[in-house]
Amino acid sequence: MPPRTVRGIPGRRRRSAPGALVALGAAAVLALAGCSDDGADGAAEDRADATAAFCEELTDLREHSGEMRNIDPSETVQGIQDVRADMVDDLGSIREAAADAGVNTDALQAAFQKLDVAMDHLDRNMTAPAALDQVVPHLNTLDKEITNTEDLAGCVRQ
Repeated sequence: MPPRTVRGIPGRRRRSAPGALVALGAAAVLALAGCSDDGADGAAEDRADATAAFCEELTDLREHSGEMRNIDPSETVQGIQDVRADMVDDLGSIREAAADAGVNTDALQAAFQKLDVAMDHLDRNMTAPAALDQVVPHLNTLDKEITNTEDLAGCVRQ
């Protein structure tokens, strides 16, 4: 019996089950790439963990903002600057965590930058209440951006 032909064209052989071969090849590629249903679940868990860590960092920044607002009136500007240093550390951690969680923090960083600039202009001989008069409007803006960023990331506030 002569070989089967495709559409009567001599020399072209009919392939058996080409769809099965394509599916098998795709499965092999996915397996080699490490993709599977379990991988999707793992990625979702990783994203959830990254988001939780990000939200914790935002909470730290919010706590330091509150600490600055409630600083002892007998404190000097240096006490406020010490809290500022903690906030700078918080923001560095937030940037790292945001990258892992896939959250945009541009507005939060811009709000912090305005606070940071205002704090650069504080006279070191000022009393804490006088210094706070100058920075509280920037703290208000920062707190709003913390809330907006928490909402954006899907953080659960307690």
